[in-house]
Amino acid sequence: MDEQKPQSICHNKIWTITPPSDLVMSHVLSIKNGIADRLGNVFDPLTGRLISGATHKYRDKVKRAHIPLPQRRYLHVEKVPGDVAVFTASNQHIYWHWLLDVIPRLIMLEEIERQPQFWYIQTKLPFQHEMLQYMGVLPKGRLIDCDTFPMISASTLHVPCHQVMEGREFPKWVYQELRKKFFPFSKQGKMGTLNRIYISRAGSQQRRISNEEKLFPILRNYGFHVVRLEDLTVGEQVGLFKNAEVIVAPNGSGLANLIFCSEGTVVIEIFPNVPHAFNVDHTFNFDYNYRLSRALDLNYFFVSSSNCNEGVSNTGDYPLTPEDLVQTFDLAKITLSK
Repeated sequence: MDEQKPQSICHNKIWTITPPSDLVMSHVLSIKNGIADRLGNVFDPLTGRLISGATHKYRDKVKRAHIPLPQRRYLHVEKVPGDVAVFTASNQHIYWHWLLDVIPRLIMLEEIERQPQFWYIQTKLPFQHEMLQYMGVLPKGRLIDCDTFPMISASTLHVPCHQVMEGREFPKWVYQELRKKFFPFSKQGKMGTLNRIYISRAGSQQRRISNEEKLFPILRNYGFHVVRLEDLTVGEQVGLFKNAEVIVAPNGSGLANLIFCSEGTVVIEIFPNVPHAFNVDHTFNFDYNYRLSRALDLNYFFVSSSNCNEGVSNTGDYPLTPEDLVQTFDLAKITLSK
């Protein structure tokens, strides 16, 4: 990735770009008598060593770990007499990673027309169930729920390997295929088509805007509608982002839906005071929505809290100065609502 930086009233002085990763994740492995667990770990059955090209670990580069008897990690190992496709990952419960890391792995298996007898996957969350239903992969008796069976062994494991690693560009095929899969299920919410939306994280447990109520009058003056993504189905979220012209949102998982935006959509992402919240040592790669926006030709801006305490973590709540929001609107050439 080049050194291009996004636009901001902060003059980019706090922005750092994640160092690029050279780890390639775009292949399918078939492993005889393989062992897999609910966190995305795949083990060599003879040595107990993690298979790094098949193991999906959140953000961290996979280290070659030796576990002589991986079966001892769980009380029971479910033995499956047949072929099993493995889609588990340590980040599968997070909407952003489910959509951009896990779902593309299902698409990869479709593309090579491989049809294992079973799928090993998480299905307990509503958004997971809805997306799998849209993709037509919910036949009874073919899904092995990873929360019910936290470790399995199978005659053959088929492991599609794809992960949006730190510093890597978003593969073109990922956003093309996701749009093709989910656009047909786009729905209009109860509020109808909204051109300008503000995504509230008030219902979340972390990274909320602590003085959000003070921002609402400004947002209304600029024609924004406040939405909570947790109140919408996946189909409604697809429709919301597909039709939006301007999106303002705190950093959060819901911005995975940028994948459904039209070219030129204005995106304003709100962060805590970035150097303190993210340590600028790349323990938290906060530029991923910017990289996604660049891949989709969206018009990306960011603004950060200017009065956070130095000890704030990347999960804490934080305020945003109303004047900073207005200045960011001016920079993005967003005009008052008529």
